[in-house]
Amino acid sequence: MKKLLNNFFDFYLQTNLHVALAAACFYALGSIQMGFTVEIKLFTLVFTATFLAYGFVKFHPLFRMIWSKKSAILWLWLLAGIILLTTLLTLPLRMLYLICAVVLLTFLYALPLFRNTLNFRNIYGLKAYLVALSWAAVSIAMPAVLHQCFQADFLLLFAQFFLWVLVWIIPFDIRDLDADHTDLGTLPQRLGVTKTKVVGVFILLLIMLIELLRIENDLHKSFFLIWTATVLLLVFAPKKQSEYYSTFWVEGIPIAWFLLEKVISIK
Repeated sequence: MKKLLNNFFDFYLQTNLHVALAAACFYALGSIQMGFTVEIKLFTLVFTATFLAYGFVKFHPLFRMIWSKKSAILWLWLLAGIILLTTLLTLPLRMLYLICAVVLLTFLYALPLFRNTLNFRNIYGLKAYLVALSWAAVSIAMPAVLHQCFQADFLLLFAQFFLWVLVWIIPFDIRDLDADHTDLGTLPQRLGVTKTKVVGVFILLLIMLIELLRIENDLHKSFFLIWTATVLLLVFAPKKQSEYYSTFWVEGIPIAWFLLEKVISIK
């Protein structure tokens, strides 16, 4: 039983199912923050689209081998693709424009514009901002466009979610400091680990300031707990991390936050 659970857990992480679930939960959090109902169709859309997008970014150089071996991931991609297309057909046209923009950004992130040129991911210092922009667009812009409701604090909330992702990327960049090519220009490469953590704490203070500007009452319990957990995971992030420090604990923050929101909302 233990071996079976370990195999499932490894498959869950290696296929980026955890990233897809985190992105879907981040969308749900954005909807909750703006007072919208969490739409099951959008939750499904974000989950399947993220699963396919991250699978494409991670595995597209190995696609021929995956296709020839008919690996399990191939059938998961097929199932996710069918669900994604089915969900897309239920959305209004205005949503498709935004989704196409995010999809284009994903392709440019992974593939070069022209032969022998860099993709967006490898442009010096740009990687983290591309990822943060994509996640903020999915979590804040997408529900706002669906409901055709851009609230007064929309830009503040978009900036806050953008900054959340920037901070969550830092432990990964610290972990990959020795492995990443220097042309990536990640914060740890440019500033070193200690100064990068200082920048991360400063970003977290900006996130807190935005939250204080947005809310009328006291801080939400879930926000404060997630903010504190992020501070701790950032400050104590080592260069030599355990296998699951960033891949499970940091990437699991949106999932934990969404579950906290649901638990706290129970009367």
